[in-house]
Amino acid sequence: NTVGYTLRDPQNVVETLEPIVDAIKIIKNNDGEFYWPEMGPFNQIGDFVPGQGYLLKMNYSIDSYFFPVIE
Repeated sequence: NTVGYTLRDPQNVVETLEPIVDAIKIIKNNDGEFYWPEMGPFNQIGDFVPGQGYLLKMNYSIDSYFFPVIE
């Protein structure tokens, strides 16, 4: 699946996806950097960038998720 990051401000990938981390296998950005929770977590992406798309491979589907605002 491909999803777009819809918030106006960048935010940390690990913190943003913490509520659904068990469902995530791997996420890649357009530069080939990735976040791989099973590996420690291994996060090359750093922050989600507003307006950017990300490729996701999931362990199982999530019916409803909205990017939370992390302050």
